[in-house]
Amino acid sequence: MNRLPNHPYAPVRSRARRGFTLLLALGLIAMITVTVMVALRAVTTESNLQAHERRAREAFFAAEAGMAEGRVIVQAIVGDNQQYNGVFEELGNRKDGTGLSGYVTEAGLPSTAAKPWYQVMPWRDYQMTRGTGVDTGVSGANLEINGPDGVRINDYPEPLNVHYRVFVVDDADADPSRTVDTNNQIWIVSVGEVTTPGGQPYRTIVRSLVTNENGVGGGGGYGTKLGGGSNGSAYGGTMPTWTP
Repeated sequence: MNRLPNHPYAPVRSRARRGFTLLLALGLIAMITVTVMVALRAVTTESNLQAHERRAREAFFAAEAGMAEGRVIVQAIVGDNQQYNGVFEELGNRKDGTGLSGYVTEAGLPSTAAKPWYQVMPWRDYQMTRGTGVDTGVSGANLEINGPDGVRINDYPEPLNVHYRVFVVDDADADPSRTVDTNNQIWIVSVGEVTTPGGQPYRTIVRSLVTNENGVGGGGGYGTKLGGGSNGSAYGGTMPTWTP
């Protein structure tokens, strides 16, 4: 019985098919790799944006907390006086005992002898407490601080690396000296900051022009408040010009 000779092109075709399969597999792997990299980049970008937004909000809330605390401290120093002259001297004494000369001289702040900024409080950690307004006798889902399962939520996010610092500076009134208050108004400047390991801090500045109208218990509210370089709330009159 005679054998038929092998086809001379069979090995070549077999190698060609194997080569095509290898190229197809490499192409699929490359497509999957690119798809995964694009998805990871999108997720990373979204995560960074959310982290940026959260830190910016934390800095703003810290600045608002510093503003509220700073106003209380300033009002306590003013006492029954109408003008804020004693505030500058008292804050200077608290800083280094030099009275009106005790203004802030740190680099990066627009505080000078001609336009002194006085520190109301140094950097303080922004802390949140649950307070006493929670009724522990209430039970049920989603009531008070109970979760959807009716179980009390004992842990909640704490602000980390969040601080605030507060200054006062006299406004541009009739007296050219920025250590003499003649119109019962000063600027309170609160800086909120969130620090990140190895990164630049996130900062928000809130400014409020406070008016002491009635002595003890007086002092205008936030009617002329500026935050982040824009009007913080509706104001019926003429918005004052920020002059640091």
